[in-house]
Amino acid sequence: MIQLIKNSELDNEKIPKILTPIQDHDSFDFSKIVVNKPWGYEYLMYSNDDVAIWILHIKKDCLTSMHCHLNKKTILIVLSGEAICATLNQGFNLRKGDGLIIDKKVFHSTQAISEEGIIIMEIETPVKKTDLLRLIDYYGRETKEYESKNEMTKELENYNYATFEKNEFGVIKKIGNMNLCIEKFYNDAEIKNYLISKDDEIIIILNGRIEDEKGQSFEIADIFEKKRIKNLNNLIIKKPLEILKIKNIKQNDF
Repeated sequence: MIQLIKNSELDNEKIPKILTPIQDHDSFDFSKIVVNKPWGYEYLMYSNDDVAIWILHIKKDCLTSMHCHLNKKTILIVLSGEAICATLNQGFNLRKGDGLIIDKKVFHSTQAISEEGIIIMEIETPVKKTDLLRLIDYYGRETKEYESKNEMTKELENYNYATFEKNEFGVIKKIGNMNLCIEKFYNDAEIKNYLISKDDEIIIILNGRIEDEKGQSFEIADIFEKKRIKNLNNLIIKKPLEILKIKNIKQNDF
């Protein structure tokens, strides 16, 4: 199940009270780097001009800070394990294939509760790693910016690390217990034929826009839902479409 979480009055009340310095990482190249965290580690799996996809490995009983992004929309998808994701207003028990679409300015925290820990995919737009405000942190980072270069390493062989290059389309990779693949479509017929035949995948727009005859659209960092479209044959691609497909590892037919 995928759920949408919107900004609340409580979120807006807390934001002005946080004095977190902003460090300029926006020009920093995070490719081929793992960032060590007190709860585990994360790395950049894929990025384009509009979207960054990070993979988070969180150890059992560990959790991220209660944080928000002032300008970024975030999607969280569980790739393996079981997690509890909390906002200031509610909590969600998430298993493999579950996720949240988190509006900007929503405080949220993710905890691993399964024995083996969890693997979470985090999709953010726009690409701005420094857009981070921590409200509560069990590791004493409330007033600190994003991790410094001292917490980053290029010794990738010591980690479960898998990435997609910028033009690596149509290649299936296993991350956690899910198969991932990035595809690019250039015309309406291609995307219609694909979408009509697929019911069991999570499809996330990484670039471009799909629009129906009534002007309803799916854009960057939207999760495509067939149930919102009355007639798939009337879909229009407004520009070359780039999508991320996520599918249960037990189902091998992409």
